[in-house]
Amino acid sequence: MASIFTHPLIGLAGGKLLPIEHRGKRFWVLSILCPLIPDLDSIGFFLGIPYEHVLGHRGFTHSVVFALALGALAVIIFFRSAHIPSKLSIMLIAYFSAITLSHGVLDALTNGGHGVAFFSPIIETRYFFPFRPIEVSPMSATEFFGKRGYHVLLNEIIWVWTPLALIVFANAKAKLFLKRSCLLYTSD
Repeated sequence: MASIFTHPLIGLAGGKLLPIEHRGKRFWVLSILCPLIPDLDSIGFFLGIPYEHVLGHRGFTHSVVFALALGALAVIIFFRSAHIPSKLSIMLIAYFSAITLSHGVLDALTNGGHGVAFFSPIIETRYFFPFRPIEVSPMSATEFFGKRGYHVLLNEIIWVWTPLALIVFANAKAKLFLKRSCLLYTSD
């Protein structure tokens, strides 16, 4: 899996890209939590659930079905004013689903584990992407806050953090350019 620091960055970056006016505390808290929630399945290690089980690590909670359900649930519970179906509610469901699914995508880009069950519960096959540049994060805090964790974070800075920062920066510059262009155009 990618580290506990990297998964929420997807939500934070995605939230900056989403074209909605008001993004309050609930929005940002959910933007951090939704990409983290799939790893709640790691509790299964302590409950004796095998890794390969549907409820094992990188199983159902890393699937498209789970991401869609969590996205819809987040909007139904926390954004009641975004009447369903409306353009805003559909955009928020798609957003929260996408950032939740990003967890499995990042995990499928790592060099460890048994793959991701993207199509669970229908298909239990676990998948990796052919290109797997991200170092798998250690699960123990002792290992993570040691030399191995340091190398994992450096790897994630190269492969995830830097591209995200560039995308957010480019988006902000594009918005500024368009805003200035529109102001210049309308002032004539």
